[in-house]
This record gives sequence, C-alpha cells and structure tokens, in this order.
Amino acid sequence: MTDPVLVVHGLKVDFDTYDGIVKALDGIDVDVGRGETVGLVGETGCGKSVTVNSLVKLIPIPPGRIASGRALLHWPIRCPDCRGKGCARCQGTGTLDVCDACRGDRKCARCRGFGKYRDGKACRTCEATGRCTSCEGSGKRYVDLLQLSPKELQQVRGSAMSFIFQEPMSALNPVIPIAEQISETFYYHQRESLVQSTLAALDQEIARIRGSERGSWRLPILRFYRQLYRRMGEKPNSRFFQFLRRVPLMRRYHRWIAREMRARSLEALKKVRIPSPENVLDAYPYELSGGMMQRVVIAIALAGNPKVLIADEPTTALDVTIQSQILRLMQDLKQDIQTAIVFITHDLAIIAQVCDRVSVMYAGTIAETADARSVFQAPLHPYTRGLIGAIPRPHRDAPRLPEIKGSVPNLITPPGGCRFHPRCKFAKPAVCGSEKPLLVEALPGHRVACHMYNHNGHLWTEAEKKPQVEVVA
Repeated sequence: MTDPVLVVHGLKVDFDTYDGIVKALDGIDVDVGRGETVGLVGETGCGKSVTVNSLVKLIPIPPGRIASGRALLHWPIRCPDCRGKGCARCQGTGTLDVCDACRGDRKCARCRGFGKYRDGKACRTCEATGRCTSCEGSGKRYVDLLQLSPKELQQVRGSAMSFIFQEPMSALNPVIPIAEQISETFYYHQRESLVQSTLAALDQEIARIRGSERGSWRLPILRFYRQLYRRMGEKPNSRFFQFLRRVPLMRRYHRWIAREMRARSLEALKKVRIPSPENVLDAYPYELSGGMMQRVVIAIALAGNPKVLIADEPTTALDVTIQSQILRLMQDLKQDIQTAIVFITHDLAIIAQVCDRVSVMYAGTIAETADARSVFQAPLHPYTRGLIGAIPRPHRDAPRLPEIKGSVPNLITPPGGCRFHPRCKFAKPAVCGSEKPLLVEALPGHRVACHMYNHNGHLWTEAEKKPQVEVVA
C-alpha cells in the first residue's frame, strides 16, 4: 500500500476513574489506504470505538487522556495564491500537497536522510530510518490529528472524517426535520461552493427581471443579497452573517442559500436510495423506520465528501435484509467517491464480505492484521484462531462450539507481557507473561503480535505455529 490516507502509530489512551487508571489502548497501529475498507474486529470492550473516537477527540477529556501516539491524516490545503483556481505554485491543481517538514524530499529533516549523525549516533527523530516522520516518507502533506486545536478539529469532523454511528435514533435529533440536519453539513463544510451556486442563481434571477416588465422593484433587494453573498464568499466564517440570520427582516437573504442546500440534501438522499426522498426531507426521524434512519445517517456522513468514513457497527440494530441493503449501498458509494472506510463490527461474516484488510483487536492492542483472505484462511494469532473456530458451520455436527476460555482482563490492572496469555493454550508464562510482543511481519503483508513469530519462536513447534484450522470460504 502506497501513500495511506490515515496512519495511526503507537496510540495510547487512558481513562482516569475512581478505581484507577484504565489503560484502554496500549500502542495501536492502524493504516488505511485510499479507497480501502479496513475492518476492526474484537470482543466488546477491546477498544474499537475508543480507537476511532480518540482520533478526532470525541472521547470525554477528562477523564480520557491521550497518553501518546500519532494519527496522520493526508490533508492537502487550498492554494492561497489562486484560491483553488490553479496557478504555477500549485501546478494547476488548486491545492498544495507537499510536506511542510521535508518539502517533498521524503528525508528526515534532522539527519538529512542518513539515519545517523557524523559521530555515529542514531537519529532519534526518525529512529535511524532516515525518512521524514511528518509524512511517513511519502513527501505529501499530512497533519497529526492529535495535535490539532479544537477549532481545527471542527474542520476535520464531517469533511475529512465522517462517522456512521451504531444507533441512528441517537445520532439524529428527533425534533429537527431531516432536511435541516443534512443541510447543516453542507453549510458548515461546503459553504464556499454553496455561495458560488447561490450567486449564479441570483445573477440568473436579476437577468430575468431585467428582461421583463414585472418585478423591477425586487432588483435593489436582489442586488443587496448578491453583495451579502459575495462578502460571505470572501469571509465564509464571519459572525456577521450568523447575526443577520437572527434578525427577522434581514434573514430572508438566507432563503436563497437554503434552496441550494435543500437541493443538495435531496440529491444526498437519492444517492442512498431512499424511496420518496421529497417526503423524507420534511419528515422527522421518529417518522422513519430503522433502515431509513440509517440511510439518512449515511447521507449526512457522505455529504462532506470525506477522505475517511468511520462506520461504527452501522448494521447492529437492523434485520438481515436491511443489513444486506446497507452493506451493498456502502460498497457502491465507496466505489463512486473513492473514500476509505474503517468498519467496526463483531460480525465476522460482515468483515469477510466488505473488508479488504482486517485488524483483530484484543484488550486495547492489535493482535493481528492482514488482508481478509489471509485472516480467515490462515489465522496466526491464537486469539484469531479462537474467533475463527467459534464460527458456526452448518455441515459440522458438534454438540458445542469451541470457545476461548476465561474472560477479558481488567484494563485497570492488565496482565503483564502479552495481554492474551492468561487465556492462551499455547502460552509459556516465562516469556508471554514478562515481555510484550511486538507487531511483527510473520508473512508478507501479514503482521501478528505473538511470541511464536518473533525471536522467541524457537520455543514453539511448527505444529503449534500452524495448527489445523478449518478454512472459511
């Protein structure tokens, strides 16, 4: 995978409670490529939702605390010289996509790409790799989400990263119409585009009135509105227009941009294949079924054309037929807008159906990550083997499904070393209980955090490393 759109490295998140510090995440590493679907799977409480929510600081802080880590998001900016129209500086693209640290050189700015200094000491900035750490050696512009201010994060939420939450009834406001909830995304994240479309409509209306004998008294009002929208285009975040919207006689100007937002909201509902979208726009969430509400949530999430779409168990509360429709819809929309998807679920069948790569989580750590076919056909980590072995198979007449003995550990006092070793039948306490396993590449493109596949691998037999697991088609 080249030039990932999202790179999470060494993410650690703690929560301060009366009983102690909950170590919710302990060094999470996840990367997502453009147009790729990455699945996060694991038991309840393993940290799947905390991982994605902490990227844009949706976790409560305090008691939550991001202890360490980096979350790099590919985020080009609009060229300030041409304002997105194209010039020599941006090479006609309208955007600047060059790393601020290495200026596109892809080398570490401190050691100049050598990985060490003249005295032989290794560079601590790049960990002796020689590549730029701000862009992960890609030369493109990345921003660390964990270092952004609250005002900058408002620009990320809904535009660069969007969320599809588990329960649409709690994600939607029950006392606000659907049209207004979808329009809000367009107004705050695509205001400049809305202003340009509104100005074009005003110019067309002014030209129509000039060519007719009626309605000439409206010309001064429309010209005044046009001046307001031109100023809004220059300063889209000005509080002056928020004040005008509260003045009864002046807020009529907002009707013009409201028409454009309603038209775009209608197109958003058509994309998610809602029947009778014109009627749904004026409806309230409690008037819709669960499947239709989930489609509305998807329409809101995709309204800002996000780079990364976070789907946090979007099909849990839906029946099987609606679940299949939602999954097929997300796959089709991903092909249309080329967005990356992080899919969180407990259902391994969904993971096998929609995901390109899978990351298996256990107790706040990544146990295994690989492409979906490799995880289901040749799981390496003992925890992944237990999950795959517990999948019901109609042709297998077993009195009881295989189970993983024990329970999820208390994250206030997690076990030392590998967090799974108290439940692992292959564990060797002398090694697994004292040393934390690193996420190493056991096979090409297949990484696993287990002592059986690192420098301690000689303690296990080949039969233990490759147990007989029934292949899941």
